[in-house]
Amino acid sequence: MNATSPMEAATVIIGLAGHIDHGKSTLVEALTGTHPDRLEEEKRRGITIDLGFAHCELIGPRGQHWEASFVDVPGHERFIANLLAGIGGIDLALLVIAADAGIQPQTREHYEICRLLGIRQGVVALSKADLADEETIARRREEIRQWLAGGFLADAPLIAVSPRNGQGLQELRNALAATAAQTARDPQAPVRLPIDRAFTMKGFGAVVTGTLLEGSIQAGDELAVAGQPGRKLRVRGVQVHGRTAVRAVAGQRTALNLHGVEAGELRRGDFMITPGSGNTTARIHARLEWLAAPPDRHVNRLRLHVHSAETMAGVMRLAESTESWAQLRLDSPLPLLPGDRFILRQLSPALTLGGGVVVDPLPLKTKWKDIATPEHVHWLARQPPWRTDFAAWLRWLCEARPEGGWQRAELAARCGASVEQIQARMRPLTTPEGEFCWLETSQSLWPRQRLEHWEQTAFTELEQWQATHPLQPGITLEAWRGLLEKKLTISAEVLRDVSERLRAKGRIEAVEQYWRLAGQGVRLNQQEAAAREKIEAAFRQAGWRAPAAAEVLAQSGVDAGRAGQILKLLLREQILVSISSELILHREALAQLRQKLAEYKLRSPRISIAEFKQLTGVSRKYAIPLLEYLDRMRVTRRAGDAREIL
Repeated sequence: MNATSPMEAATVIIGLAGHIDHGKSTLVEALTGTHPDRLEEEKRRGITIDLGFAHCELIGPRGQHWEASFVDVPGHERFIANLLAGIGGIDLALLVIAADAGIQPQTREHYEICRLLGIRQGVVALSKADLADEETIARRREEIRQWLAGGFLADAPLIAVSPRNGQGLQELRNALAATAAQTARDPQAPVRLPIDRAFTMKGFGAVVTGTLLEGSIQAGDELAVAGQPGRKLRVRGVQVHGRTAVRAVAGQRTALNLHGVEAGELRRGDFMITPGSGNTTARIHARLEWLAAPPDRHVNRLRLHVHSAETMAGVMRLAESTESWAQLRLDSPLPLLPGDRFILRQLSPALTLGGGVVVDPLPLKTKWKDIATPEHVHWLARQPPWRTDFAAWLRWLCEARPEGGWQRAELAARCGASVEQIQARMRPLTTPEGEFCWLETSQSLWPRQRLEHWEQTAFTELEQWQATHPLQPGITLEAWRGLLEKKLTISAEVLRDVSERLRAKGRIEAVEQYWRLAGQGVRLNQQEAAAREKIEAAFRQAGWRAPAAAEVLAQSGVDAGRAGQILKLLLREQILVSISSELILHREALAQLRQKLAEYKLRSPRISIAEFKQLTGVSRKYAIPLLEYLDRMRVTRRAGDAREIL
């Protein structure tokens, strides 16, 4: 990378690992000028009990500036949980091994934890070099190289150092700077800050600290606590490495002064997140790696450590043929994302058994018969990274939801991105020639090939239905959906999108609430056309004295079923008008009736039932439903026993 000023320095988190009393804290103090032990008990006992932090600037061989944060984690077995709380956000490891003692049990365990957490870079410091002669140091180098062979530190710089006399310190700084690399953390993503400390500072209130995994935070921002929806906390102030900062960005050690909460309400393992993001999950599918033979039982209760959080988890193997894939059911829901690394430890005796990586944080399938299969494991194993191959990641997700699309918020929740980021990623993939389609009504993303198949299926069903229902004006959306149920599962919203796409292509059309093939309305054969004329003529000639519909249909010349369809057609076209369940009039008769009432109004603004009967020549049987219809049409208005003509 190009040289940067200290203000533009990249951030790198360096985790110190190693056995108790191998000089990690002393080494950090020599590199940074700050002793990471912050508790009185730590200073008194000379061991690190809780997380310690210090920082300094590293300058690479080409002038690169790195803002290095050192996380000094405890080496004693009893404090291993504190180690795991701090090591989750580390970019590279500094493995410290005392020259006078060599490789010890916690040295091995810390190394394995770093490996399980996916740390792939580091430097080895052979500390306390002043306490060993050259022959001993040479022997230690050989032992360490043999032990690290084939692992992620196999080719790491191995430097003998002594804070007492300054031996190797500059060489160590240079090695760390040369090893450091930009992290993949995204300052534009929603915030995710696992809390490793929460305390009250006099005059300020609640303060939390942690390594900012994604996003950025500045004073005035609102944050939420994962698992506490609806509650927002305002950021009063931000510090990075103990200094007041305008903002903290992904990868930095961060302290936040919060308003609206007491420190006692927050604890290590809580996550500060952007409001509305960070969906918590109590069930994940993961790929596991065991340090030794995995537990014999199919279901095990183990302690899971991820970032600063820890919880009990039931570990269930997904397929008997593999020990590397499992479903984990967490006692406490956490905001986990694909790629998050975790450690699994048994309770008694306390021992690190293995670890793993989250693959599916929000499993779509919940029935055991659907997930405990080699096919599901094969699907999980093929997950591509969303950052580097978004299209492949979408294809992978769509395989698991063959009948369903994806909404932006769902995609964002599954990968820890913002909805805006997902939208930007989708844009080049959803062009008219793109691999995916975005549907506006259902607000969902679909593979174009699948959507085009659905379009053809829906069109074919409509075509077949219309061929057998020539007298119908079309089919409603819900009825159309019912036709498709046996072939595919589709929501009303998605079907509306499908129908709109077919209409845009000129294949179908909509008339009111009915959908039909384009240019193919009601089709009458010669016999049906003659029957239509007969039925209409019968009602036109009857005037206000409507005939019984059954009698008219019986004389139409076609069977009862088709005659009934023709009557419905005349009603839909409003050539005939249904006054009541038993009274149907021709529209010409109603037009004449309106004219009669308009002429009557010139003589009187009111008309009684008797006067209406006399005016129209109909009996009370017809007069009452006619007047009620006219009321509904706001031609008349009831006033006692009479009607006002409007």
